[in-house]
Amino acid sequence: MKQISKTINLADTYQQLEDIPTPQQNFMVIRHEGNDLSRLHSPSDYYSLVLCLDGTSIRTVNQNRFNITPKSLHLVPPNTANGYLQASSDLKLYVIFFKKDFLTDSLIREDMIDNLLRPIYNQQPICLIDHDRIGAIHHLFHKIAMEYDHQQLFKGQMLRLLFLELLLETTRASKSYPEQLNTTLQLTRHQQLVNDFKRLVEENYDHLRTVAEYADLLFVTPKHLSEVLKQETRQNPLHVIHHRIFQQAKYWLCSSSLTIKEIAIKLNFDTSSHFGRFFKQVAGYNPSEFRELQCAIY
Repeated sequence: MKQISKTINLADTYQQLEDIPTPQQNFMVIRHEGNDLSRLHSPSDYYSLVLCLDGTSIRTVNQNRFNITPKSLHLVPPNTANGYLQASSDLKLYVIFFKKDFLTDSLIREDMIDNLLRPIYNQQPICLIDHDRIGAIHHLFHKIAMEYDHQQLFKGQMLRLLFLELLLETTRASKSYPEQLNTTLQLTRHQQLVNDFKRLVEENYDHLRTVAEYADLLFVTPKHLSEVLKQETRQNPLHVIHHRIFQQAKYWLCSSSLTIKEIAIKLNFDTSSHFGRFFKQVAGYNPSEFRELQCAIY
């Protein structure tokens, strides 16, 4: 039998491994310093994981607002209206933007990935990392940033392994935070109703528009829901619903290339004109004017 020999180019084999898939398509790392926040606008279809090392800022996520302080960590899911209101001049952050596909390209089961990315806080998606864990988490962010900045063999594989380790470590670090909240915060029935209503608005704002629809889901009357919300928050339910729709519309107008018609469709308005009338009633500008004149402010 004739023996056939073949020369294997190991460099080519390594390059093939490195090129499947390209990590920069669904994974980005930013080391931020200072109070110029223009670089930190989240791409609409990315998660963002943020560690604060120094300084302070105010973060908005949908209808929540919370303070970013040293040793704080927060995760923001994709397609979320979010931003930074202000920052101190000594602000230092690590920010990782990523798509879920970055992790599902690995050998990790998708249900495990979903558990790691599932929000664990009822109110605000932030926790303070204790002294015993902050060093390890900071070190992982630093290693990921160094790996991201340099072109070398197995870059994609190394980034996935390091990032998975970071998610596991941050999940460990944050697990005790909700327990601490639960031991100090006992919600009244009215407060629980308000929380449940706001959670339902977050989940359904793009297709449920009336107070009656939410009241049905909460097994209360629209009148009772309105009275409780007014008592607890000084807001009426319709304002909360409309504000959430407006926040999402504003986010897409200022942070995406979606047309006004596409935004109207995504928010389930029957026509672009209907969406335009709604937006102008809330913002005082029609969507085109807002995109041109106001987005720089936001």
